[in-house]
Amino acid sequence: MMFELSELDTLPVAFDEKLWHGTIDHVTVRADDQVVFRFRDGKEVTTRL
Repeated sequence: MMFELSELDTLPVAFDEKLWHGTIDHVTVRADDQVVFRFRDGKEVTTRL
């Protein structure tokens, strides 16, 4: 999936359900307004709401 994304000239702007399900394992919303995105490869990205 990451290879396919790197081949694009521009990143998709609209939500793509197939892309979402292909890259995201799950999302955790914490009580302290943090959101953790866990990718299928095990990496995590944390951001604030």
